Amino acid sequence: MDVVGHDGLIRDIRAGRMPSFDRLIALFEYLSVPVSFGPASGQKLFGMAEDAPSQSSTSFEQPAAGQAGAMLPFPWHPASGKRGMAPVGLSAAWLTENELRPEHLSVVIAPWDGRERFALLDCEAARDGSNHIWGLIEAGQLALARITWQDPEMIVISWGDARPARAFSTKASEPRLLGRLVWMGDAILRG
Repeated sequence: MDVVGHDGLIRDIRAGRMPSFDRLIALFEYLSVPVSFGPASGQKLFGMAEDAPSQSSTSFEQPAAGQAGAMLPFPWHPASGKRGMAPVGLSAAWLTENELRPEHLSVVIAPWDGRERFALLDCEAARDGSNHIWGLIEAGQLALARITWQDPEMIVISWGDARPARAFSTKASEPRLLGRLVWMGDAILRG
């Protein structure tokens, strides 16, 4: 395999070094693996670094031109017991259109209609009389439920299954409201 030095290439890859594009193409040709790269992105190339537009954005409300169609990932909600980013992303344009602030959004996995769902929650949503689905913790369990505010100090929770609706004081420690549902998707869990 050392005809074109591929043994060194594989050693470099295993060591975590990124090989040159030419060496990768040579390896694929040597192994008779068909490789096809899509059409060029059409991205404008600049001659000098100072001519290039900034790729960083200082806030979510004003995404850079290159990020307008970008997918923004979201963190797990601290109550979910997971760290890092959830496998959920939505376009910056959709968030702007729906007047959502990404810094207030987080993800949980909770049951709804008998299935586990990814739920993107707005943790800073207004708590008003509307009838929305909210993420909450009751008896130590993450759940999704429809919540209606009867007055500033009383909420009614409808679970969406056979359980009866119940009224709670907003001053009680249970249930703990996490945020209003913004987006829901099936969570395909293995194991």
